[in-house]
Amino acid sequence: MRRSRVFPNLVLCLAILTLAAAFSPRRVDAQRTTRCDKAQRVRSVKFTGSPQFDATALAASVVTHEPGVATRWFHIGSAPCLDSLELRRDALRLAVMHRQVGWFQAFATPTVDRRPNGVHLVFVITPGPEAILDTIRITGLPDRVDGQSPFDAPLRALEHRRFDRTRTDTTIDRVLLRLRDAGYARADRPKSNVTIDTAAATATLTLVFAPGRVVSIGSVQIDLQPLEAGHPRVDSADVARLVSIHAGDRFK
Repeated sequence: MRRSRVFPNLVLCLAILTLAAAFSPRRVDAQRTTRCDKAQRVRSVKFTGSPQFDATALAASVVTHEPGVATRWFHIGSAPCLDSLELRRDALRLAVMHRQVGWFQAFATPTVDRRPNGVHLVFVITPGPEAILDTIRITGLPDRVDGQSPFDAPLRALEHRRFDRTRTDTTIDRVLLRLRDAGYARADRPKSNVTIDTAAATATLTLVFAPGRVVSIGSVQIDLQPLEAGHPRVDSADVARLVSIHAGDRFK
């Protein structure tokens, strides 16, 4: 007697549909999905020319997107409609994305291939020359502590490299963390100024730090409160030895 395969096949189809829905784009609110002709619906979105980002990162930075797996494979739902205004904004988003990491003259051009079944988009990214961080001028940092490397060493390592603003901000955060660990508890982000030479594709960064004075611990007071009424079972002197915090230590 043959067993029916209808039920296992149905379960397999439901599983595929669930996975397709999970990997479908979620930005349906930002892009219209109804009220447009079939020829105005976006069928594919591609990217070319980026020297830094892959297709996944680029697709995450724009609003215009292609239909999800459920729409492409199983024809569930509708493909999003092409929004010409949002398309221009997406091109600007891609340009800014590349300018933030060192391609100051980058721009993106959307090419629209209109076909009877819909629109196929390609964002052509032209990065232009890399902007090199030619010089970093740093003032206000204290001398090195306990024979360690100078505080400005991570920042100096950025010179003569592509001016990536995200990498620069991360490096400044590392310097601030080290300053605070060295006792400069009031250290804040430095005042910064960037001078860009577009023709030479170079940049000069000026950073002015104001870490203030070293903050030390004035006194250490330990207050023990027992869980039950009576005297604490642990002496405060034992606790003081365990925490290893003493008056006069640098506040970290």
